[in-house]
Amino acid sequence: MKDINLLLEEEKRIQQEGVTVNEPARPAGKIIVTVLTAALGLTTLIGPKLYAGSMELKLASVQEQLKSEKYQEVMSVKSQLVIEDKQLNDKKSIIEYIDEQAYPVNDILNTIRNNTPKGCTINDIQYDTHTLRLGVRVEEIYNVAEFLLNMDRLENIRLSENSNTIKMNANGDYAFNFEVGQREGE
Repeated sequence: MKDINLLLEEEKRIQQEGVTVNEPARPAGKIIVTVLTAALGLTTLIGPKLYAGSMELKLASVQEQLKSEKYQEVMSVKSQLVIEDKQLNDKKSIIEYIDEQAYPVNDILNTIRNNTPKGCTINDIQYDTHTLRLGVRVEEIYNVAEFLLNMDRLENIRLSENSNTIKMNANGDYAFNFEVGQREGE
């Protein structure tokens, strides 16, 4: 039985030796961890404030440089550009409004060309945003009827309803006045 007791005492002694060796190391580790945590916390809290302060100083320096004479001309040119840009945008909006109201000339010319039958020749085209005047020479009278029928099928071009819509002279030349409808939004 003594053997058992000896083993227990040896274990107690080994555990006590390990405890005595580890005890001085624990407070030193806690101090190091605490110091590192405090340093990290201070860096996290103070670092951004220091960086923001340095950026504010740079901003103040740049603003002070912008007040110098060499940048005054740039500022005046910049203000002139703003004024010119506004005027350009106003003109652009007027052009866009006109474009919304009228069909492009190319579209009108293509429409006329595609709807002109054989035996008809277009001599004169006058177009503004709402009226279209065509001068047509025909070989036969039925060519006039076919031309008018083709034009009547179009949604955006209609014969005017006034009394001088169609004029004819002795040479077989006709003049037609059409109304061009407002362009639908795209």
